[in-house]
Formats: sequence, C-alpha cells, structure tokens
Amino acid sequence: MIRIPLLLTVFVILAGNSPVWAQYFEGKMRLTIRDSARNKDIPITIIYPADSSSGDNRPLVGTGTKSIPTFRVFIMGHGYQMPVTAYKSLATNICQNVGSYIVVLPETGSGLFPNHGDFALDMVAAGAYMQREHIRQGSLWNGHVADNTVMAGHSMGGGAAFLAAKEVIQKRSFNLNAVIGLAPAETNPSSSAAAAFVTCPTLILAGGVDCVTPLAGTVQPIYNNVASLCKTLATIPGASHCQFADANSACNLGELNCKATISRDAQFARSWQYINLLLRRSDGFASQIGDTEIQTTFRSVEARDIAFSRTQACAGDTIRCVYSGNATNLLWLPDSVRGATYSFVARSGTQRISLINTTCFGTTSIDTTVNVYDRPTVRIDGPSALCPSDSIVLRAVSNSAPGNIINVRWSTGDTSNSVVVRQPGIYTVRATSERGCGDASVSYVVDLVTTPNVSIRIIGDTVSCGELKPLEAQLIGDLDLVKEVRWNNGDTARRISIVKPGAYTLYATMRMRADAGCNVYTDTASFTVRTVAAQTPEVSFTNDTLWSTKADTYSWTFDGAPIAGATAAYHVPQRSGLYAVQTTRSEDWGCLGTSKAVRVTLSDIEELVQHKNTFIAKPGGLYVHTVKHSGSLTIYSSAGCVMHTMSMDVVDQPVRIDTSVFPAGVYAVVADGTWLGNFIVVR
Repeated sequence: MIRIPLLLTVFVILAGNSPVWAQYFEGKMRLTIRDSARNKDIPITIIYPADSSSGDNRPLVGTGTKSIPTFRVFIMGHGYQMPVTAYKSLATNICQNVGSYIVVLPETGSGLFPNHGDFALDMVAAGAYMQREHIRQGSLWNGHVADNTVMAGHSMGGGAAFLAAKEVIQKRSFNLNAVIGLAPAETNPSSSAAAAFVTCPTLILAGGVDCVTPLAGTVQPIYNNVASLCKTLATIPGASHCQFADANSACNLGELNCKATISRDAQFARSWQYINLLLRRSDGFASQIGDTEIQTTFRSVEARDIAFSRTQACAGDTIRCVYSGNATNLLWLPDSVRGATYSFVARSGTQRISLINTTCFGTTSIDTTVNVYDRPTVRIDGPSALCPSDSIVLRAVSNSAPGNIINVRWSTGDTSNSVVVRQPGIYTVRATSERGCGDASVSYVVDLVTTPNVSIRIIGDTVSCGELKPLEAQLIGDLDLVKEVRWNNGDTARRISIVKPGAYTLYATMRMRADAGCNVYTDTASFTVRTVAAQTPEVSFTNDTLWSTKADTYSWTFDGAPIAGATAAYHVPQRSGLYAVQTTRSEDWGCLGTSKAVRVTLSDIEELVQHKNTFIAKPGGLYVHTVKHSGSLTIYSSAGCVMHTMSMDVVDQPVRIDTSVFPAGVYAVVADGTWLGNFIVVR
C-alpha cells in the first residue's frame, strides 16, 4: 500500500481542474448477503468513508453529528482468478477522494471455470442489497444510500458488469447511473451482446499493449455495441491488462508475453482521472486526458469547436456558426435552432450566442459573444434659415460610440462634428464607420432670409428756441415683414416721441415675421435735442447810422415791421421812429435774438408819420397837403421862435415850405394852436 499516497498526489496534480473534495478515512467490512431468489449466499467486501480513523467496521463519516452523507454505490467485479484485494487502490481512492461513494466488491466468481452470468447476478444482488439497507431500520446504511449505482469491473468482472447492467436495466432493479469497464473481457453469455442493452453513460478503459483483452478483438466490439448516447473508450498507450489493478501474481502470469511500457502508477493515475470525472458526474470523462487515444459518441461542447464566419460584424450581416463536434443534442440560442450549423442576422451591440448540449449528467453550454457594430447613421441639426450678416452652427449627429467610432466629413472639408455656416447653400456630411460598416450621408439646405429695408425718420426740429417742442422718431420702409420692434431705449412702438432735451443715438432691433426670427437692425440716427435762449443784441446810433452787436445774421425792423433788405450789421434810418434788430448766432443754434427798440428822429427830410396826410418832410422842404381847414399853420423852433407861418386854405396842390434855411434842430408844426408833430433838420 505504499503506492496509495503517490496515487493521491498524482491525482491532485492531474485533476487540478476538478473541485477540491475532502479526504476521508477508510472503513472496511466483510459480510455475506443472501440472494433469496437464487437461494445463494454471497460474500462481499464493502469499503466506505469512515469517521475518525481508518479500520474495520468503523462508523460512517459524520456519525454522531447528524450529518452523515448519502452515498452512491460502486459495484466492482474482479478479474479472472483475481482477489478483491487487487482493487484496494481503486476502492481507497473512491472512498477517500470522491467521498460520496461506497465500494462493494462481490467475492464470488472464483475458480477455474467461473459462471460469468452467475457472477453478474451476484453483482446485481450486491446492488439490490445496498438499496434494501437504505430503508431497513437499524441498518448502518439506513437513510444513507442513494438510488444511484455504478456497475464496474475489470477483465472478467468488466464483462460481467455489462451482463449485470443488462439485468438491472431490463428488470429495473434499481437506478443504474453508469457502467465502467477496465479492459473488459468477452464473457459467456456475451458481454458484447449485453452491451447493446446498456443505455446509461459508459466508460471503457483499454491498454495499448493489452494482449489478454486486446482492443481490436475484444474491447472494441463491446464499445461498438453499447447503446448509450454517452459512451467513451479511452486507450492508454503502453498500458497493460493487469496494471488496471494492483499487483497480483494470478493476473501477472496471464500477460507474461505482453509487458507494459509505462509504470503501474502511471497507468493507474491516467485511468483514475477518467474514473474520477465520471464518478463526479462530470462530462469531462469524455475528454481526452493526457496521452490517451479516445473514442467517444459524446464530448462536452468547447469553444474551440465553434467556428464563426466572423467574430466582428456589422448590424444586418448574416453570421454562420459551425460546431465541429458531435451535434446530436445541440441547441443554439437565442433562436432555439438545433444542429451543427446556425445562422443569424447580427443585431446591434454585443450579441450573445449560446451553444447548449444535452449531456450525460444534465447540460453544458458555451456562451460566445459577437461584437456587432452599428452601421453609420447621421443627421444634421441646426437652423435652416440664415440671417444676413450672421452665422449659424450645423451639427452632424451620428451614432458614433466608444469602440464604434464614426468619422464625419463635411462638403466644406471640415471633419469636426460641427461647422459654422455664413453663406446660404446645400451642405452635405458623410459619416464613415472605422469598423468597415459602410457610410451614410445627408444633405441640408440653408436659405438666406430676406430682410426688410427699414430706416429712421426724425420729424420735427431738434432745436427749440425757448419752450421745447416735441419731435418724433418714426420707422419707415417694409414694416409689413416686421413682427416686433424694440428701440435701443426700450420703447416697442414703431413711432416714438422725444420730449426731453439731450443727446440721442437711436436704432431699432426688429424681429422678422418669418420662422427664422432674424434680428434686423435699422440705421442709426444720432442727434441732440436742445432748448436755446438766444443772446439779446444791442443797438447803438452813431453818425446817423444804427449799429448792432456782432452776430451771424441781421434783420432790422421799423416800428415792429421788417425793413426790406436791411440785413447788414448796420442800418441808416430813413424815417423817424422805433428801430430794432433781430440776430442769429451759431452758438445760439440759429435762434433769433431781438434788441430793444430805439427811437430815431430825423431832419427836415423826415416824414411826419402822425400827420402824413397833412404834411410831408422831404429833402429841401416841407410839403403841406391840401387842407380843408381855415386858419394858419406855424413852424416853431425848439427855442419857441416862429420860423414860418402860412394860411391853410390851399386847396389845389401841396405848398412847399423851404427849410434849407433852417438851422439844424428839432421843429414843431402847429395849426391854429394845435401841435401836429415834429421834424428834424440835419446839417
């Protein structure tokens, strides 16, 4: 038994992908069971997981803790003339490392001419016994035996295992979980014929140099006849017939002429990997392990066996999947298609394809993802109307995403997602997939908005001479196209009134009635509203001439009436009376300034305005008109001297009075004691 620790170590290394199972102590018991149907006693050896230590008749593992496991049953048939102890290594590995099985070894079937059929029935009886013990009160196995049995054997026992399996399956004695044959022999009745009734998962191990049950002549026919959809034949190169068991002289004598080329430990370790996977109900028992020649009708699905016509696709592409393994029980998802091939139309995003296989112990699946990239889509967002002297931004909106970049190129040559447009026209953008999923393009029309011609008209005078007179700012032009107006001073009427003096710069922002809603600016009107108090000119009288203070324009008046042509800075009076001047100055913004009236009395050439129908003073004389009046007319000097006197009964024509002899001065005209007026004589 020195070999056992080595075998355990080899198992841990080679079966590193299997779950880690707890190691158990090994219990053993020998007892005799009875097959009442055949009136036969059958000695058996049971090896099982024990509690606190290894040994004979030890308690089951977990005893006293109310956590005793439920065990499956492993029935092992021995080879010709071989004791059950030759399978101690196998039984120990099953008990200590699998842990959920108990091994039952019938000790019958010995002798030179064993009855193979009878030995097979002993194996069936051993399995039936364990099922009865499961329900028998007081039994060590009560409540701890699963209705799940593996029928196995080596050499003659391997052949008998197929005979026993046929019996169990036909009579439904108990649930048969699997059959394992280690270099199985042809038996009588025929084990290869019985294999045709075996429908449960089956594992057959063969030696590459086995000359006792050679592969071609013995093992292969048994495998070929097995009816199970889950069957595997693993041939270990260099392995012999007897090295499937522990060393024993009876078997060794039978293969003296065919020596193994690998060690017993190496052969056992390779065999154990297959057996261990099957006992653990793993579909891996159908896989090739190490340097092994394998035949199988079933293999777990593996990603390496799936070929895709493409692993990177564009939306809408058809992808074809092919499975190169056994496609008998395959199901493809998500479309629930059966068979070795599957085609689907790629949809956007990461698409998951699952290949599900109905296995020996349930189902296995392989999930594969296919990256499916969107084909480019693009649209242009932005205003379609361009306001004069304005710009708009057009944006290319594509389905670009991380991992699926979409590049854009505008008809302007720009490659950014947005462009600034300042001219009307047709703009095109093309979107191209970096993943080779094609391209897409779209065009966009930008129209120039027709805007109205609107200007500002100022109505009124910006300068008020004296009290302010309101003026008006008015918009004129194509106002029917205008939706709303806002002056820069906040007014929203189309005509505004200016009622306060000050400097003004006016323009209006107009919003169009069209959908574009362009803002249109009018021209600008700049002006200043003023109230002006003009400076009052002053008049002086020098050398028979009236003079005004300096101004830009002049307009003289006589007795309040304008004097025609009197627009100079001076004026020579022609008559006695009240004279004034009106002036304008640039600094007074053209407002009129009016002087105080100045009275002027002229000489004998002066006309006496008060009595102009009675006498007229002209140069050289005073002319007295016709006066229907009797009496006298007298001219007095300012000193009261009588300068001239005459009768007023002249009726035909004016009478001339010579005044050339009068000294300069002011003279009064008196008729019959009534003062008629004065005149001036200037020398």
